[in-house]
Amino acid sequence: MEGHRFRADLLDILKAHEIVVPPLADRPDDAVWLALQLFPDMNARRNTPLDGIAATAEESIRAHDWPGNGRELRSRLIRAVDAAAGTMVLTSDLFPERAAVQNIRPLAEARDAAEKAQIAAALERTNGQVGEAAKLLRVSRTTLWEKMQKLGF
Repeated sequence: MEGHRFRADLLDILKAHEIVVPPLADRPDDAVWLALQLFPDMNARRNTPLDGIAATAEESIRAHDWPGNGRELRSRLIRAVDAAAGTMVLTSDLFPERAAVQNIRPLAEARDAAEKAQIAAALERTNGQVGEAAKLLRVSRTTLWEKMQKLGF
């Protein structure tokens, strides 16, 4: 291969056909699919193989924002497979930082906190556009506005 160069015309053709891959935050089911694809190879390296990824862990994968995209998912899964003490990868294996601070609190308080976090994320993604955030959250603009007032936005 020495002395061979990439054809300039082929490079131009490739540049003209950009392939956009949306972030995992926009594709929660793909995040789970990717985890399930990566799991068998990681599991094969263990002395005692695991049975799989728990359904609750899959839900946590769907709910996570994945700021690090596929690299973050892969890193977390590697650590989770190594750290898993039971027969399955659990949410606490994937997100140990959550398990360390997990307190039981009233459902209404937990729901408000979850809604506030989702609203904040949607507003950040839409640069403060309430109408666009409402579309992302799949609620009416009025409902979003009322929730924002209630939650202190």
